[in-house]
Amino acid sequence: MKVLARPLLVSVLLALVACASGDEYELKVYPAQQVNETIRIDGALDESAWQNAAMATNFTFYNEPTLVDAQTYFRATFDTSNLFLAVECDEPLIDQVKPGRYALDSTDLFGGEVIEIFADPDHDHSKYFQIAVDSSGNVYDSMGQNPSWNSGAQAKGMKGTNRWQLEVSIPWKPLGVQPQAGVLIGLNICRDRNVANAKQWTNWSQTTKGFHDPLYFGHLVLSPSRERLAALEKEVRKGGRQGPLVIYSKEGVSSRTYAAMLKQSLSDVQTLTQELLDLARQLEDAPMKQEMQKVLGEAKEKLQPLQQSVEETGEIQAQDWTRINFDLTKVKSSLEKILWKARLSALLTQL
Repeated sequence: MKVLARPLLVSVLLALVACASGDEYELKVYPAQQVNETIRIDGALDESAWQNAAMATNFTFYNEPTLVDAQTYFRATFDTSNLFLAVECDEPLIDQVKPGRYALDSTDLFGGEVIEIFADPDHDHSKYFQIAVDSSGNVYDSMGQNPSWNSGAQAKGMKGTNRWQLEVSIPWKPLGVQPQAGVLIGLNICRDRNVANAKQWTNWSQTTKGFHDPLYFGHLVLSPSRERLAALEKEVRKGGRQGPLVIYSKEGVSSRTYAAMLKQSLSDVQTLTQELLDLARQLEDAPMKQEMQKVLGEAKEKLQPLQQSVEETGEIQAQDWTRINFDLTKVKSSLEKILWKARLSALLTQL
């Protein structure tokens, strides 16, 4: 038996440990600012409050932290009486989104395109509320899974080109919330995508037991001061959460601009590409080498327009960041898969 090369053995073992342990899911925080203008619930999303609000996105599958292609975006604001949400949903099959009219709390609305809003007003990971709204503005609401509770929510949907959008108002009183500056509320925005054969269940804050999982809700904080944001960490880690804290803003996430995050994602892919090229030069397995060259060639072809987009785009908005980052993530995933195969091949040749 050959003696395993120490650097290769160490790198393989470290990678295995990282894969086995995994990181906890992100602890997402959305700071909502109080609005002074009237928000008309008409689905148009044309008030200046929406243009000034941060946009949250990066929705993942409910059962795995993988970005979904048909993305969802939301903004939030509030006044003394209501929480307001503006939601936009990518939908390449928009012609298949059919209007409907259902009675309050009819479960029939779950057969179409639905946004599910979950709120944990006391942030106790126990008592929570669900408000589900479909693309036509029909509402189903419940306390936990008891639909006898009534939120008083109002909603209106609107279809566009390859997308649909939703405007929602939720009164504070039924939630038991006094909307004062600094108040922290558990919040998650989830989507049921039921169009033709495309069925996807996605969430903003990654859950572990389906959508009804208040420990893994994200967080809404009302008109926070800088000091309030700095003091949030202990509260959002309630229940033993260990993941990284992520705070949204109009310009980016956790003091990082969308442009900076895209450049970092591109740099990560370029580093991975170089690692594969270096490994390919050391491999003795000809078929494996050929497969690596094929994947690297495909990755290079996909990276060129993405790199151009990153370099040419000035101020990057949340939607542009999500689209480009999704494509970069797919390239990175294909490179990581072939890297594992190549490492295994190199390992076996040393035995």
